[in-house]
Amino acid sequence: MCRGALEVGRLLNFVNKSLTDLSRLKCTMSFYRSGFKSPMVFTSLLRRQIRLVFFICWVVCLDAVAISANQVEIGGLTGTIALCPQTSYVEDPQGRLTLEELAASQGNGRWIKNTEQTLTFGYTGSVYWLKTELVNTDDREHRFYVEIAYPVIDFITVHVLRETGQDESRVGDKYPFDQRPVDHRNFVFPLTFSPKERVALIMRVETTSSMQIPLYIHQQRHFMERDQKVVQGLGMYYGAMVIMILYNFFVYLSVRERNYLYYVFYVASMTVFLTSLYGTSYQYLWPRSVWWNDQVLVVSLNAVIVFGLLFTAGFLKIMEAKPRGYWLFGPIVSTSAIIILFSYQIPYRIGIKTTIVLAVIGIIWATVMAITRLLSGYYPARIYTLAWMTMLGGGAILALNKFGLVPRSFLTENATLYGSVLEVVLLSFALADRLNLEKKERIEAQNLAHIQERNARIANENALLNERRAREAREQAFEVQKKAKETLEQKVNERTHELNDTLVIVKEANSQIMSSLRYARMIQQSMLPQSGKIGEWFPKSFIWWQPRD
Repeated sequence: MCRGALEVGRLLNFVNKSLTDLSRLKCTMSFYRSGFKSPMVFTSLLRRQIRLVFFICWVVCLDAVAISANQVEIGGLTGTIALCPQTSYVEDPQGRLTLEELAASQGNGRWIKNTEQTLTFGYTGSVYWLKTELVNTDDREHRFYVEIAYPVIDFITVHVLRETGQDESRVGDKYPFDQRPVDHRNFVFPLTFSPKERVALIMRVETTSSMQIPLYIHQQRHFMERDQKVVQGLGMYYGAMVIMILYNFFVYLSVRERNYLYYVFYVASMTVFLTSLYGTSYQYLWPRSVWWNDQVLVVSLNAVIVFGLLFTAGFLKIMEAKPRGYWLFGPIVSTSAIIILFSYQIPYRIGIKTTIVLAVIGIIWATVMAITRLLSGYYPARIYTLAWMTMLGGGAILALNKFGLVPRSFLTENATLYGSVLEVVLLSFALADRLNLEKKERIEAQNLAHIQERNARIANENALLNERRAREAREQAFEVQKKAKETLEQKVNERTHELNDTLVIVKEANSQIMSSLRYARMIQQSMLPQSGKIGEWFPKSFIWWQPRD
């Protein structure tokens, strides 16, 4: 009751001032119509009347705000307060609600009190309105920063409703970076509180990315100190990634192995993706390129998939071993490449959701292939499997977080960051281990080749020696054969000569015998009568020849 009376008193004072301004506005308009042009006065008065309308709406909303959202006392704040637990929200599926309509609908239950520690709604086409009340309980002025720590939201309209009127700011990654009220990778708004001032903070949030609205209020000095530590951590991460890129690129120039080139592009794509996800690339690299900043997440994440799987296939020799499920490599890489080529035509929500699904499938596929190759006895797969498991955990946590299945927290937001660092370092060790293993295998192969060459040379020398011995043996056999032939010929000639001599003797003896026989026959014929005569003389007689001896 006291609070309502106080607000009514403030309203009456402000209405009194506004009525005075209205009369001045009428006079100004008459002067303006009559030719006396004073646009600065006219504009100033017009703004005050518009603020009056919004202030009336704010007063009407005060009781409902007190009911639907707990007021946050920030008078003695020296650190950070998360505003999400003290925030109410309205879902606007059509995106047509206005601030006046929301003010007119107070008390009808449209505002929903947030009961979670974060505001995460996943990928949705709805627009969300947020509302919270901040109260400075001190008797002095304070300055704070209100932060939305998710830099890929498309459109954010912030209405700051005060007793003196209303301020409005518009930011988002669909606007050039230099339009932000604070030069920061996240969306940060300075907020000044007068003594004992109460402020209603109403935000309209619209995005095609994941609807995550981590809302904080910081004491300015604390914010600077805290942010400096975060920037140092991000700088160390980016520095490590750049060092790994340059180191492995020089290794590639030295060894000319394609896997090192795939690894360099993979790490570079991962770095671009994470710098874009954390808003630093838009802050430092392309602050005026709104179109490219809108596409870079889809392009870089698909590049991570393409080069990561190319590196996996080459490192694990998937195409040579062909384990079960290796055929998924082609469809995943082809789909990601198509999304890269046509990313400017594919709606962001469809592109990023498809890409996240492909990334999860790709990580699971790579992990399964690594485990399969490890179980098959492929030694380099052991470190690779450990590296990919870290990336699998970080990527899965990030995907579940973006789809709204797990709440936003420091761990879930930085899981991919930590996982990627561990993975890059472990993969570098895996590459070095594989290089050492291949070097060892080459040395062993060279040693084996030297041994085989020496054995072949010895065998060749033995073959030459055996051939020489065989040739000498053939020559000796030929000499023996030649000598045997000569000896045989000599003996044949001697035997032939002996036979010829014997034949001469035999011929001489035979001649003598034949001569003797002829002589004996001649004697016989001269001494004995002829057989025909004897037959005639002695018909029944016969002659009996008997050898002489």
